[in-house]
This record gives sequence, C-alpha cells and structure tokens, in this order.
Amino acid sequence: FSTDLVAGLREFKEATPAVVANLRALADQVQGLDGFATDASGTRLLLIADLHNNPVGLALARNLAVSFAVDAVLDAGDLTDLGSPLEMSLLRDLEGFAVPYVFAPGNHDTPEVMDRLASMPGVQVLRGKVVATAGLRIIGSPDPSAYRPEPRAPDAAREGVELRAQADALAEALARTGREADVLLVHDPRVARRLAGRVPL
Repeated sequence: FSTDLVAGLREFKEATPAVVANLRALADQVQGLDGFATDASGTRLLLIADLHNNPVGLALARNLAVSFAVDAVLDAGDLTDLGSPLEMSLLRDLEGFAVPYVFAPGNHDTPEVMDRLASMPGVQVLRGKVVATAGLRIIGSPDPSAYRPEPRAPDAAREGVELRAQADALAEALARTGREADVLLVHDPRVARRLAGRVPL
C-alpha cells in the first residue's frame, strides 16, 4: 500500500507543471471575457493553507507562484501536522522561493516551525505585528494552539476564549500602530470574522 501511495504522489508531483499550465490557460481564457480582465498593475497574491506536510501541494504552490507571476505567497497555516523534527525537511522546500512568503502559523504548527521559517530569507512569520511585503501591510498571528503539544484546545469553550483573545490582540495591535493593514492573515476563520471590516482583505 505505501509503495503505491509513494508512487502516486511522485506521479502527481511530476504532473504538477501540466496542471499549472492548464490553470494558466484557463486564467488566460477568463481574462479574455468581458468584465473578467485583471488589472495588470495590481498586486497578485497566492493564498494557500493546510498543506499538512504535502510536498505535492508545496510544489503546486511554487509552480502557481511562478506561472501566475504572483507578488507574494500568503500561507494561512498548518504547513505541518505536528511540527516534529522529521517534518522540518519539508520546510527546506521553501528556501529560495521565488517570491516573498508570509506565514500565519496554524494550530498544527509549532514554535519550532515558526523559528525555522523565520530564519529563512524571504519568509516572514506573522506574530501580531504589521509586516510589509509586495507593497502591502499584512497583519496576523499564530493560532493559539500552535503553542501547545496538541493541535486543539482541551475543549470548545477554551478554544473560543483563546480565539477571541487572538482577535482582540490583533485589533489592539492595529489600534496601537495607528496604521491600517491591507491584509489580515490568520488560520482560523472565526478570528477573521471578528475583525471583518477592519482590514480590506
């Protein structure tokens, strides 16, 4: 079974450039339709999340970033499953990424993952402060569960309290800076909903 899985992943990874080329062709066709043209002078962002140690997903993100000439990749977390040392080998694929890579750690990521990514050139880890990249001001912070051994809070009530605290801390950070952010990047959509209207994207 595992041999078939590895062979399947390898085959899919090898097919990734063809998948990206097909997506590019589709995008070119859509741009030709009235009302669907994109502003060439605008900023192009690639949003990804929940790769969970998937090297094929990371290869696809890399190919999409190059093919669509994005200005930055925004990763909303869960790059890993447990943040274990073994999983750190996947993170090497981010070294030398062609564009800035902004990471908001998810509940499956760990402080070790955050530190490893922060040490890489071109990668910014969001930790509650506004960062600038691709001409945008981006704010975000790690999911509260990224700081515990288990990727979940002990119960739903505690998780709700922690996520509200995360949203409140981000709102305070925005108020302290006196500068509005252009983009909010977090892992849990409940945090984003609490800040709806404060940040354009």
